[in-house]
Amino acid sequence: MKSPLVTRLSSLAVAALAASATSAAEWFVSPTGSDSAAGTEAAPFRTLTNAVERASAEDTIILLPGDHEEGCTSEGSAGLSRANVTKKLTIRSKDGRASRDTTRIVGAYATGGGSSDPVGIGTGAIRGLRFASGASGSRVEGITFYRGSTGTDTTNSTDGGGGALVPDTATKVDFVDCAFVECRARRGGGIYANVSSSDNTRAVRCLFKTCADLKFGSAMRGGSAYFCVFDGNYMARTASGSNPSGSDSSNARPAFSYGYRAINCTFVNNQLAGLVVDGTTCFNGGIYNNLFQRNQDGNTSYGVQFKSGTSNGTPFNTFNTLVSNGWVDALTNQ
Repeated sequence: MKSPLVTRLSSLAVAALAASATSAAEWFVSPTGSDSAAGTEAAPFRTLTNAVERASAEDTIILLPGDHEEGCTSEGSAGLSRANVTKKLTIRSKDGRASRDTTRIVGAYATGGGSSDPVGIGTGAIRGLRFASGASGSRVEGITFYRGSTGTDTTNSTDGGGGALVPDTATKVDFVDCAFVECRARRGGGIYANVSSSDNTRAVRCLFKTCADLKFGSAMRGGSAYFCVFDGNYMARTASGSNPSGSDSSNARPAFSYGYRAINCTFVNNQLAGLVVDGTTCFNGGIYNNLFQRNQDGNTSYGVQFKSGTSNGTPFNTFNTLVSNGWVDALTNQ
């Protein structure tokens, strides 16, 4: 007869084995791999699309250096993405920030369009990643999103986020040490996150460089930004340089809009405004310790612009914010 101690130890061993059997797996992806391979580092998959489909919740997908520019999924009105993430995953480069510049998810600009359409935005465009409601808690680290784009649908949550789209307010996704370069969208050229009164989608130590959109958030729309750099983002134009149909030519085209929080960020050389506050749902988490320099459109310069309708009672905290070669509209009302 087994003693109670032996029985208990046996039970613990079985539990440990069960936990080990269900522990998170690692999947590897290389532009030179094969989707019929095992997905190991020695035999990686070829496409991120396949890796996301094969992975289980809590797994990690590691992108090996190179341009990941094959494979895509269609989500109906939300258009095309290199992958549609429907479960909690970690997607990262092999060496994190150290390999960010050599590990890129490459989207695609629009394949057609008339002379009145914005360059790169429209039919055939492919964004980087889309995160569905089941993907809450996902993390993306050390990856460059390059030249991802979207269509021109007027619905916010379908043609937003040329780099990444997080359309559900309850979905929480962290982007850490990532770069969004030359991405385009109708809204939120780099990242589109649905407007929320909480810290739902966060960009941490990310670079947004020369991204573009048609209205409200050339680099980022929604979410929070911490220690990020927004550099040279602008409103998309037609091939002739005119304002496209559906663009917001009469209002601010900021680098970052409708967010929850901006802390320790740098906004430089963005068209018209670095950051815009419009209404009572924006930036309730505060705007702290940011630098705004040379954000302008023609002869008009804005660091932070508070739009009409943003009253004195709106709970914004603009603290230790330095505006150089620009001005803060209505900051005296805060």
